[in-house]
Amino acid sequence: AALTTLLLPGTLSRRAAGSSAAPPPVSADGGPRDFTAAKVGSQLAFIRESLQQQQKRKGGQQSSDAASDVRLVEALLQTTEALVWGEKNDSTLFSLFCEAKLLPVFVATLLAPGTAQSVRVQLLQSLAILVANARHTTTTYYLFSGGHLNTLLSGNPDLRDEEVRAYFVTFVKSLAMRLDMETAPLFLDQRALAAGDADSFPLFAQAVRFACYKDRMISTAARTALLSLLRVDSPQVHHCAISATQQLLAPSLAHALRVAWISAAAAVKHWDAETLCRCLDAEEDLYGFLNDLLELNVGDVTEALMSFILVDALLPLISALAPQVAYPEQDPGQSTRTAMAGLGVAKAATGEEDVHSSANDVFATLDLDMEEP
Repeated sequence: AALTTLLLPGTLSRRAAGSSAAPPPVSADGGPRDFTAAKVGSQLAFIRESLQQQQKRKGGQQSSDAASDVRLVEALLQTTEALVWGEKNDSTLFSLFCEAKLLPVFVATLLAPGTAQSVRVQLLQSLAILVANARHTTTTYYLFSGGHLNTLLSGNPDLRDEEVRAYFVTFVKSLAMRLDMETAPLFLDQRALAAGDADSFPLFAQAVRFACYKDRMISTAARTALLSLLRVDSPQVHHCAISATQQLLAPSLAHALRVAWISAAAAVKHWDAETLCRCLDAEEDLYGFLNDLLELNVGDVTEALMSFILVDALLPLISALAPQVAYPEQDPGQSTRTAMAGLGVAKAATGEEDVHSSANDVFATLDLDMEEP
């Protein structure tokens, strides 16, 4: 209910926040809202036809009749309101939604390049609200099964618009928070799983994509989704989440930390206090998320984070701080032996054999034979 309130202020959010069943809300003119099967069925038919027209538009094409987009958005809003009300009072309304096979139409329209941005926003709002307010098992499994939402998550929806991007991540979060050991496996790509691909968990991959995003509300929603997915008590889902953490999340966080440190160093060098404050704030934010991940007490997650942060963030930082000089009284090979000893410590700490190649890239940047001026 709280998610719905955030997503859609107004009548629908107030209705969804109620704790008990109630008659249909009143319309703008004070009369009762018509949530009869006939009315909802008519709206669904109009929505289906209008969405199919949206799919036929070419990318970048503007609507010749902007009023049609407004009518479609209003119809989507009212129908979503009716379906949420029906979950509490009349389950036959959602049956009409199923019979109209609108879910794949929603997904196809979101993936179509010519869909109006206002329509994209409302489709994502509607999907997030339906997911958050699904009360019946049949409703939940209709939304989650069939691979339709996975098609959206694995696809390439147009997220250039900031508002669309925000609602997409909210949708990802609403999905992640509704999954459990029984429903989460429905969001695994079995073909990718068989191939050992990191894309076997598209929902997790989309959340990783925005976990370090510049907009704090978007990154927070993505991180909430990730933490929720890592808590799912399903062996197969856990395996895919760990694999995606190792291949996607840990490298992304290590890179973000390294960028924050480099940017902070540049800000100090140029006496840019404002940029330095932003960098330190971003660093603190990343530490908070890392702490949340470590508090999950999942060994494979902790190991992946330690490994990538050490090799991809800390070692480059240490190499940048090291003096690029060689001491005349020192055995010429001593610098190399010292470096390799440090590499042994890194390998022991991470347990990763491939740390050798990563560290070699770091040490290659040092001129160990440079004479001190």
